[in-house]
Amino acid sequence: MSPLDLPTASTISTRDVDVLVIGGGLSGLVAAYRSARVLTEHPRGGVITEPYRIPDAGNSDSFSSLSTDASTEDSGSSPKHPSLVLLEARQRLGGRICSVGGVDLGATWTWPEDDALQTLASTLGVDYYAQQTKGDVLVEQRGHIMRTPSEGQSVCGSSGCRFTGSASAFTEELRERLKDLQALSNSCRVDVLTCVAATSIASSTANKRVIVDAQRLGFDEGAKLRFAAKVVVIAAPPRVVVKTIDFSPPLDPEKKAAMLTCPTAMADAAKVVAFYTWPLWREKKLSGTAFMSSGPLTQIWDASEEGEVYALAGFVFGLDATDLAARPVVLAEVDGVPAKAFDSLPPILKRAIDQFAQIAGSKPNRISWKSWQDEPWTAAGLENRSRGKFGHPDLRRIKDGSIIFAGSETEPEEGHLEGAVMSGNRAAIEVFELLGVKSGFKPPK
Repeated sequence: MSPLDLPTASTISTRDVDVLVIGGGLSGLVAAYRSARVLTEHPRGGVITEPYRIPDAGNSDSFSSLSTDASTEDSGSSPKHPSLVLLEARQRLGGRICSVGGVDLGATWTWPEDDALQTLASTLGVDYYAQQTKGDVLVEQRGHIMRTPSEGQSVCGSSGCRFTGSASAFTEELRERLKDLQALSNSCRVDVLTCVAATSIASSTANKRVIVDAQRLGFDEGAKLRFAAKVVVIAAPPRVVVKTIDFSPPLDPEKKAAMLTCPTAMADAAKVVAFYTWPLWREKKLSGTAFMSSGPLTQIWDASEEGEVYALAGFVFGLDATDLAARPVVLAEVDGVPAKAFDSLPPILKRAIDQFAQIAGSKPNRISWKSWQDEPWTAAGLENRSRGKFGHPDLRRIKDGSIIFAGSETEPEEGHLEGAVMSGNRAAIEVFELLGVKSGFKPPK
């Protein structure tokens, strides 16, 4: 069976895998990478299939070692090497890591106490640098803008740092390392499939397998896939999981309640980025940091990377973010809207441009924006429900002895990148325990 000859709903063949990871954000990528590395060191013998890239309609983040020989794919046949499949519903990997022109539209900062994240950064060769805070801060009070000495003040506090080339460097490095593992003749077999969403998960203690049904989105819309996994890692926002995946047997009431009330980081927010050819605000001895009460931008910062890109960025929250979600989305692959087209923008973006101009002294050359309320795999439409808390023990509790729950919300780190890495590390350790593999992996405390 060719990798593109996907079965119909009535004739779904089942692919046996050791580990299935649902969600290709930072948490899922970390869990997949840690697991695949250790499983590579514990091969079962045999020869891995040669790498084969699926021609997925320009979808650059998918890659696969799927064989054209159906005999290795059908249920009942045992792969000769450990196998791991990662499914991501979006066209891209990274989840809430997303950037445009080297500037983050999603997760952005790290702090000195982020041991897990910074250890991963060191492993992957991702550098970071202090958030620019030199200069005065602008603060709007009762319609008047006041200039105050900054003393290192910024939206991210005085010790926040940003990643060289944006946080997307993590996505790129982890994806490439998974591909490197896949190419090794004695490695764990790794398949990364984007535009594929899990729809149901059925666990059975009888055959010690978890059956996961999934379907393709976009290209080849609706095509069905089925996996029989020894271990499943779900690395997605808890509310999205409850809304999009059917469980059999069902989630117990305590776990489901914890998942429904857990807030989703960034789900009620948007970011707008203004690009300049030069940091004009610094000539006025401003840091680029501003706190505005009138909106739509309420917190603004210098989003430049010295010598590479000069920009200001700002947060939009609440109803303004909802308004922005209804506008055409400018994704990471798009350069943004140039100044000559500003007159055609909706009022909310024109007001944001005026706010940037108050800091820089002139309007930007172009802008980009992203409202995370517009992302169905981030915002589940439940953001106004009663709020629980990140890291609730029920969020991490393993289901049916083989279904692991990860994602930044499962750790008490306020949904930051640190929480995503911590949960990915924890999920990998739980994978090793459930598979009976001695890993020797000890993540930072």
